[in-house]
This record gives sequence, structure tokens and C-alpha cells, in this order.
Amino acid sequence: MIMIWLILYAITVTILSLVHDPLVFAAVLAGTLLIAGRDAPGLARRALLAMALFSGVVSVAYAVSTLWRGDSPWVWLLRTNLRVMAMTTLTLLIASRVDLIRATSRLPALQFLVILTLAQIRSLRCLWEDFRRALQSRTLRRPGPGTALHHGGAAGGALLRRAEHDLEARLQAMDARGFFVDVDRS
Repeated sequence: MIMIWLILYAITVTILSLVHDPLVFAAVLAGTLLIAGRDAPGLARRALLAMALFSGVVSVAYAVSTLWRGDSPWVWLLRTNLRVMAMTTLTLLIASRVDLIRATSRLPALQFLVILTLAQIRSLRCLWEDFRRALQSRTLRRPGPGTALHHGGAAGGALLRRAEHDLEARLQAMDARGFFVDVDRS
């Protein structure tokens, strides 16, 4: 059953990538929320939060540049944001319902990568939580936008440095164990 979910997910994401019809995106989004059932409002909220910053910046930049040229950006904005929302909602639904470690149990190399990825996510999540607690313990009241922005930038930089360092260490360990066969990375 798990493999069926993953195969359907892969097919749906491929279709969403190749098709440009907003009705298809809306249908997939509606179907995903229907499958989510009572979890649909929370799933939609999480998807909106996950895509808000990136899609917001891209959408505003595209709208401004298109309006500057005198064209209409609305069709592209609708199509792109519906596509991103459908993919994000579907991904969050699958992530909440499928145990990736068990799903990849028949493919040891892929399972190894999944475990490494999940370990990296957990490590970075713990580091982010440490940063959040540090800010909370050092401020008497809720931090203002400037403080929050400064803290977010510092935490983001630290997370990127940590991820880069961990990636290099894991690549070296995987290379030493023969994970990359016949790959010249020089």
C-alpha cells in the first residue's frame, strides 16, 4: 500500500509539472484536501505557510515586472501559485501518511539516503529550536520585527553553515564506504 501511495505521488507530481491547466491544479488540490478529510484545514494552512515566502516574493516580482511592461500577470500567477499549492499540499499529505523508512526497506541504498536525510532534518530542527530558545531566554518581552529579522538571519546563516559542513562529512563517509561507485568527483 505504501508503494502505491508513492507511485501515485510521483505520477501526480509529474503530471502537475507537465500540465499548464489551472483546472487540473485545482482538481488535484481539491482531491488532496478531500483525501485529507478532517486534517484538510490544517494541511492547507501548513502548505500556505510553507510556500508563502518563496511564492510571495516570486509572485510580487513577476507581477511588478509584467505590469511594468504593460502585460497582465494574472493568468501566470494563478497557474503558478495553484501548481505550487497543489504540489505542496500533496507533499505534506504524503509525508504525514507514509513512513519513508519502511517504504524504502526493499531498496537498501535508498533507505540509507532517507535515513541520512531524516537525521539531517532532525539535527537542523534541534539547532533551530536551540536558536529559538536562546532568543526567548534573552528577551524580556516579545522581540520586535527588527530583532526577529536579525535573529532569523543569524540562525539561517548558522543552519546553512552546519548543513554544508554535515553534507561534506557525510559525502566523505559515503565515498569511503563505496556508495559512489564509478563516479569521478574531482
